[in-house]
Amino acid sequence: MAKGSHSRLILTVLLALALGIAAYVAYSVNWYRQDRVARRADECLALSRMADKAALAFVDRYVALFQGVARVQAVQRHDAAASSELFRELSTAFPACENIAATGIEGCFFASARPLTNSTPCISSREFFQRLASGAPLAVMQPHQGPITGELVTGVVVPIPGKDGRFEGIVGASIAFSALSVRWDELVESSDLALVVYGQSGVVHYASGNFTSLTGEGLNGRAGPLHAIHPKGGTPVTVFDGVEYVAGVVQSSSSGLTMVSLTPRNVSLADYFRSHPETYWILTCMALLLATSAYLQWKDRQWIKTLSASEKRFRMILEHSPVGIAVYMADTGQCVAANEAIASLIGADLEQVLRQNFLEIESWKSTGMFELAQKALTQGGPRRMDLRMTTTFGKDVALDCLLARFDVDKARHLLLIASDMSEKARMQEIMIQTEKMMSLGGLAAGMAHEINNPLSGILQSCQVLMRRMRDDTQVNREAAVQAGCALENIWGYMERRDGYALLQGIRDSAKRASNIVVNMLAFSRKTGGEIVSADLNDLLDKAIELSLNDYDLKKKYDFRKVEILREYEPGLPPVECTANQVEQVVLNLLRNAAQAMKCCTPGMPQARLVLRTRREDGYARIEVEDNGPGMDENIRKRVFEPFFSTKPPGEGTGLGLSVSYYIITSNHRGTFEVESKPGHGTRFIIRLPFQASLATGDDESSS
Repeated sequence: MAKGSHSRLILTVLLALALGIAAYVAYSVNWYRQDRVARRADECLALSRMADKAALAFVDRYVALFQGVARVQAVQRHDAAASSELFRELSTAFPACENIAATGIEGCFFASARPLTNSTPCISSREFFQRLASGAPLAVMQPHQGPITGELVTGVVVPIPGKDGRFEGIVGASIAFSALSVRWDELVESSDLALVVYGQSGVVHYASGNFTSLTGEGLNGRAGPLHAIHPKGGTPVTVFDGVEYVAGVVQSSSSGLTMVSLTPRNVSLADYFRSHPETYWILTCMALLLATSAYLQWKDRQWIKTLSASEKRFRMILEHSPVGIAVYMADTGQCVAANEAIASLIGADLEQVLRQNFLEIESWKSTGMFELAQKALTQGGPRRMDLRMTTTFGKDVALDCLLARFDVDKARHLLLIASDMSEKARMQEIMIQTEKMMSLGGLAAGMAHEINNPLSGILQSCQVLMRRMRDDTQVNREAAVQAGCALENIWGYMERRDGYALLQGIRDSAKRASNIVVNMLAFSRKTGGEIVSADLNDLLDKAIELSLNDYDLKKKYDFRKVEILREYEPGLPPVECTANQVEQVVLNLLRNAAQAMKCCTPGMPQARLVLRTRREDGYARIEVEDNGPGMDENIRKRVFEPFFSTKPPGEGTGLGLSVSYYIITSNHRGTFEVESKPGHGTRFIIRLPFQASLATGDDESSS
């Protein structure tokens, strides 16, 4: 990889040179564009100022004319006939004037070149009249529609002075705006800039032909871009129909008009290259540098291709491995790589795993895993151990762990590979339990048939003996006389020696043994029953109701003092099963739980039972959990064995859970598990398929 390192160094230098050249060209182009934009802005401002001067010169011409007219004696005397004649002569000499008129001090017209069409003969309320009456030397009206010709006009008005200089009225004219437009046309005729003139209301009164050539269309009565002008980089700009323009704006204080000159802001790169021909050579050098860099980069990729493929394979193995994998730095203990599988195993997310330091993990130190890791790092070779522990994240796990050391660039690393043993242990336990059940089932069937016949003889003989010694029949009296005693003497003897009680005890013991035989037969065979679609939530409620009414339960304990919590999943689909058998299993679990919790014993904590239902991967899951004393691992593994019982002699046969186990696993193709720890209660877990072919068979009858 040394060659690859050298090529990367050269590549870096060449790219730095190419980037430097590119930065220089970009800076030069940007500087050129800014300079051109600034120049265009100056040109636009100059054109707007020239347009303003042209407007001022136009106005000044007519101001001088009307100031002379205002000094004519006929006008100062308000001689209507003489003044009107003068105004008609001036209209002929100045055809741009639409009409020349004069008013008195009250604002009423006394003379005009053309007849007035305005129905209002007085204009004293007009703003320009009041301004002149207040001492203003002149007034220029905004462009408006002329009352006579209907064309766009502007007005220039001056006061009529009296002999003592007092205000005696006004004289002025409406002047065709086209006369001023001609002057603006002359200004832009030799320029590539566009000129637009706005009135005080923002309405466009003039737009040069260049404006149409720039924007590709006329104004069509629009107000134009005046209201969108804003500074950008120190230059006024506006956007019109999607194109950005540089603007030069001048607002005339005398005419009230706003002159706006426009030119496109964009500067063509062709202009830059025409003014900087050396740029072609600079770009050629940059292209050569980039080509050389590309070749070196291709060569460098060849050197690292194998490493990249190896890293990719490692990443794919790490991410998709079904077992948990984590890699730690040996010196610092920091986790540098991990997969989702290891995070799921220990009950954390991937980011939490990557923040771990194996030198500080308490569960490693408490289980001996830390010492094993030190041996793997110092002595080499893989180290393996099976452990059960509670992780830092509070999850109880059973793991098969392999620890090994590997070195990368002289740095030691610790590799951890962990797989979940809980499912494996559970399957092994189920297999052992199943094998044990199958063996004991055959044994139970044989024992039951062998025991059943002598039990029948004992029961029958006991019954016959009691009838012969208690019943007052002719046959019994004759047999007693033949034996040399009276039947009453035999009755007295049996009562004094408790003979009848002993015979009843023999009979009760035989009946109890017969019940054990019946349970053994039920354990050893597949029982049939009517398969129905049952609602498990209703079935559990029925089992609870039965437990409350069971006589034996009330005799042994008060089930009504047990707190029952129902955590049912709403809308749980029905399960195809033999309802009375499943109900029998749940009832048996409730009875065992209540007895284990010793709910009627003074000083014991409040007994609590939790019944849960939910869906789980095509199965209906039933949980029956109590807060009793729990059981250790040895007892937990044997609870389903026939004849195994933790109850005192005479209180249990040890067949309830074994029969329940076969009802669930054999008759319903489900699973039956138990979880328990001393002091933490017990939880029985039943899984029933929603749809399953149930194992059925003919019932066997005991003889």
